[in-house]
Amino acid sequence: MQSLYERQVEAIMGGLGVAPPGKLTVLVGDTVRVTLTVKYRGGAVSGKCHVTFGQQDTWFNEDGNKQKDVAVSFGPDADWKTYTITVDIPIGGSTGVNYDLYAKLMSLPGPDIFTPTYPNVLDVLGAPEFQDFRITDYSKAS
Repeated sequence: MQSLYERQVEAIMGGLGVAPPGKLTVLVGDTVRVTLTVKYRGGAVSGKCHVTFGQQDTWFNEDGNKQKDVAVSFGPDADWKTYTITVDIPIGGSTGVNYDLYAKLMSLPGPDIFTPTYPNVLDVLGAPEFQDFRITDYSKAS
């Protein structure tokens, strides 16, 4: 059975896109754009979409510096309609690797609706890094 959501994670810087379950590498201070879709039919409803990076163990440990809530509205729709939700998440706090990602629709009628958890989709680096700085050649200029 196909998931209720289809997502694409996109870094705003450079427009570099990664589809789940691929990994995105960003710097502290960057913004990550998470795009979600959901199919809905029914009366008009409003709520929130919560998207967060963190670490999954017994429960999902959210990193409060890497999450965001946005207002969402659906319907009224008598037939299934696909809605797209875009959430821009400023990446703050500490650096780290292998952050997990999930989203949920909340504050709607009924229980919260969760996406699957996607493991190890984000690495957050600190300061820019250099590697292998060396002289590669020298010669007499003509």
